[in-house]
Amino acid sequence: MYLEKNNPRLIFDLSLAFSFEPMDALKNYDVDMVVTSDPVEDKQFEYFSLFDYQMLMVMSPDSELSKKPYLTPGDIKDQTLLTYLVSHDRLDVFNYFLKPAKVAPKATRKVELPLMMMQLVLNNQGVVTMPQWALTDDQKAKVSLKPLGKNGIWRTLYLAVRNTDKSLEYITDFAEIAKRVSSKNLSDINVK
Repeated sequence: MYLEKNNPRLIFDLSLAFSFEPMDALKNYDVDMVVTSDPVEDKQFEYFSLFDYQMLMVMSPDSELSKKPYLTPGDIKDQTLLTYLVSHDRLDVFNYFLKPAKVAPKATRKVELPLMMMQLVLNNQGVVTMPQWALTDDQKAKVSLKPLGKNGIWRTLYLAVRNTDKSLEYITDFAEIAKRVSSKNLSDINVK
């Protein structure tokens, strides 16, 4: 609301498309901001740190893994890992958990919709990594959540913008609002 009152000509649109290349879209002026946990080293981009979050493995409470206090990469080798429709190179579970241990899951299954992912998890047909804040309270009550490794895997969520736009009022306002709203509504994060 604040942004609309101070910038009435702004048009907000939110895209959850997982298949597009967000940083290319930012570079090509297709979007003005990108929320990402994977900053790329490029002088064309500026990053506003929003908050730190922990990646968790989401599984059915009926899964044998749900009895463990935390998971190791070896625990995943007999599992079907559910992923979004993106390359494994763009997924934290591979980059920060499985690849360093040189472990692969038994199978991967790409799923387009988060709702379908959760249904597969509830049916004990796979596991998926997500931050806790991406789940509804109802979903959290129905699944088991386990840290990846004894200390967990923590990532930072950023707001990426073009370097030339980093001082625009609507961008700095959006970054501050995102931090404030996240801090107020998400209990499982560390605001930067």
